[in-house]
Amino acid sequence: MGIGGGAVNLILDRLGGIIFAGQRGISGDSAVAALYFAGGLGLFIGMMIARRVGYYFEFHGKTTGFIGWSLLFQGFLFALIGLMLTCG
Repeated sequence: MGIGGGAVNLILDRLGGIIFAGQRGISGDSAVAALYFAGGLGLFIGMMIARRVGYYFEFHGKTTGFIGWSLLFQGFLFALIGLMLTCG
């Protein structure tokens, strides 16, 4: 998780600063900021949803399995970033 999470930061910097900024005509800093904003917004909304879902699994005694499968799914989504096609 630590390796993948750090790699996502490098990928966001590269995507925003070079690829999106060069093809969309906006500054690299603005493109990187937009990607980080989108990630933060996703975390905010995701945490509100996770609170409700987590309560449900805790009530049914399946918290450990839920956490394990969630981490596995997140790692799978991080791996999909590497398969992203080039823009344009």
